[in-house]
Amino acid sequence: MARRRSRWTASRILLLVGIALAADAGGSARGQKANSASQAPATKSPEAMIEARGERQLRQLRFSGWRKLCFQPSEAMICRTSITGVTETGQEMLRVDLIEGAAGKGGRLQIFVPPMLFLEAGVRVSLGQRDAVSIPFAWCFSNTCVAARAVDAVFIRRMKAGREMILKVVDSRISTVMTSVPLNQFASVNQEAPSMMFGRSLESPSSPDK
Repeated sequence: MARRRSRWTASRILLLVGIALAADAGGSARGQKANSASQAPATKSPEAMIEARGERQLRQLRFSGWRKLCFQPSEAMICRTSITGVTETGQEMLRVDLIEGAAGKGGRLQIFVPPMLFLEAGVRVSLGQRDAVSIPFAWCFSNTCVAARAVDAVFIRRMKAGREMILKVVDSRISTVMTSVPLNQFASVNQEAPSMMFGRSLESPSSPDK
C-alpha cells in the first residue's frame, strides 16, 4: 500500500513539474514574440515610400522665355512673371507664375501642372543646393491642377540669383517626376517694364477701345 502511494505521489509530482515547464515555455515564447514585434522596423512614412519608388526626369518639355504682365485695377499694381513648358506637339504641360504687388515684399508662387497626380505630395521646389520648399495643391480643374503658396522676398532674391528651379511632383504610380525650369532670364524680365499692361477693365491700353 505504501509503495502504491509513493508511486502515485511521484507520478503526481512529475505531472505538476511537466505542467510548470510547459507554462514557462509558453511564457518564454510569448515574450520572444513580443520582443520581436517591438524590434520590428517602423512603418515607412509616405515620403519614404515615394522616394523608394524611384525618380525620373521629364525631358521633352521646351520652355518659353519669361514674360511679365502687369495689372492695375486700382492705384496698386500687381505683376505676374511667368514661364511655360510645352511638349513637342505644343501642348502646355507646365506654367510657373510669380505674382507680386509692392516690390520687395514677397509674393505668391503658382505652379500649373496636369491632373492625375498624387496630390497629397504637392510640388517640391528647390533652388540650387537649398532645401526644397513644399507647395501644396490649392485647386484642380479638368485639365490642370494648381499648387500655390506665399513666398517671401528672400525666396524671390534666390530666384533672381539662381540658374534653375527644380520641380518635383509625384505621379499616379507614386513615382517622383522631376523637371528643371531655367532662371537665367528671370531677374532681368522681373525687374524691367512689363511686356503688357492692363487697366481697370483688364483691357490692354493698346486695344482699339482705348
